[in-house]
Order: sequence, then C-alpha cells, then structure tokens
Amino acid sequence: MKNLKKVLFQLICYLSLVVWSINSFAQYRLRDGYDVIGYNENAPLDNPIARLSERLSEGEAELSYQEGSGYLEDVLRALGISPASQMLVFSKTSLPHDLISTQTPRALYFSEDTYIGWVHNS
Repeated sequence: MKNLKKVLFQLICYLSLVVWSINSFAQYRLRDGYDVIGYNENAPLDNPIARLSERLSEGEAELSYQEGSGYLEDVLRALGISPASQMLVFSKTSLPHDLISTQTPRALYFSEDTYIGWVHNS
C-alpha cells in the first residue's frame, strides 16, 4: 500500500510538472505573439479605427460627449456605422458581469469592415 501511495504521489507530481510546463509555454507564446497574425509587427495600421484616431489626433475630427451614451453617436457617425445595425448580446460568462446582464446587454454596431461594442454605464 505504501508503494502504491508513493507511485501515485510521484505520478501527481509528474502530471503537475507537465501541466505547469504547458501553461508556461502557452503564456510565452501569447506574450511572443502569433506570427501568422503579426501582432508584433510595427507596420502602420490602415483601418477605419486607426484613420479616425489619426484624424482626432490631428484635430481634423472631433467627438462630442452625450449624457447617457457618451461618445457612441459621434463614433458611429464618424465611422459610417448605422445605429440600425445594433445587435444586443448577453452572456452569463461576460467578464464585466456587474455591467452586462439580461437587463443591460452589450450593444454591438457594425459595418462591412468595422464593429463597435458599447456597454451601458461604462
């Protein structure tokens, strides 16, 4: 019986080491980025959000804050996204569970190449 306990203990230690190794490797790969996606590349961004950000930085665009919805209306207008594209989504596993519920779902707005997520009172 003592030998069985010893073998089980060694097996548990070995499996723990394997799980720890896999986890460490996964964290390293996430930090290193994915070559296919190119997260670590310093190439200039060319998408609607990047272009709006540049226009805002250069003073060519301005967003006004609205009570209740924040900058949402102006962001949608600046990106050419119709408010009618709104889709409401809710998941019990949402990380900001104190903000997202069945009563206050996350709103997604989208166009052909861009989507915006908005959370009530965020």
